[in-house]
Amino acid sequence: MDFVGTDRIDQVTTRNKDNDWVVVEPGAVYEFAQITGCGHVSDLWMTATIGKPGFAEWMIAAIKKDRLRDLVLYDSLDFLKNLILKIFFDGHESPDVNVSVADFFGMGFGKYKQYDSQFVGMTSGGFYCNFEMPFKKSCRIEFVNNNSEAVVLYAEATYRNHKVTETNYFRASYSKSILEKGKPYIMLDETGGGYYLGCNLYMWGQKPWKHLLFLEGDIRVYIDRSEKPALNYTGTEDYFLGGWYFAKGEFAADDHGCIYKSWLHRKIAAYRFHPDKVNFSSGIRIEVDHGENNEVDGVYSSVVYWYHKEVV
Repeated sequence: MDFVGTDRIDQVTTRNKDNDWVVVEPGAVYEFAQITGCGHVSDLWMTATIGKPGFAEWMIAAIKKDRLRDLVLYDSLDFLKNLILKIFFDGHESPDVNVSVADFFGMGFGKYKQYDSQFVGMTSGGFYCNFEMPFKKSCRIEFVNNNSEAVVLYAEATYRNHKVTETNYFRASYSKSILEKGKPYIMLDETGGGYYLGCNLYMWGQKPWKHLLFLEGDIRVYIDRSEKPALNYTGTEDYFLGGWYFAKGEFAADDHGCIYKSWLHRKIAAYRFHPDKVNFSSGIRIEVDHGENNEVDGVYSSVVYWYHKEVV
């Protein structure tokens, strides 16, 4: 993306004269940011907890609901599966981003696991996103609380107002499927132009006697309706630059990692980014096999981070 005149920087936060946070009630939509003009969001940060603000009230509620350990140690964060992040660029009716906070930041299984990639991560209680998000007229960010309890939210977004000469709109596409025998999991299938930047993939095997055999599946990326894949990896963990079913367990690197691994529960969460971009002109399709012949039962979900080129 080409940016012109990027010297003006500004910020939107949840800070007000009384508090640093906002309370998002059950079922409520909180319009966090309404940015106008032309420019791009350079980073988004947030953290949250469930319940009302105030240490005493929060502590009593946590004890009553037997969640003190999870909330104090910030381990199990299932409530973030029901806190939805929505981002709209340039007045689009449908959100360009519409995914739970948990899935967007790498917590597809509701588990906080620290990692600090180049683009998204969880670092010592916070969540950050460094994807560039350009817009020509406006950017609106919302948080939707689908929990039965209130959420205390802290957030900030840094942006720059400047001229944008070409718009590739940021997308975060979520999908989830119960795997079908003989058919691959479709992580992304889009038409038009743009580029693929990476994904978070959450894999859950359903048969104890097959353990992590779903990782035998290949990952293929098809560009511009080609019958031959542009990228074709020799196994699922190989795409994420691991080996032997992530033999040494969880790890985090700048552009790839295994965030969560459980032999007992047959769960794997992994991320991979392509900083050099995988460009496409007329479409992209990403398939993930589950087992050598798509024979392993499971439930897969994913968030794909990509950019869709504006058609003028």
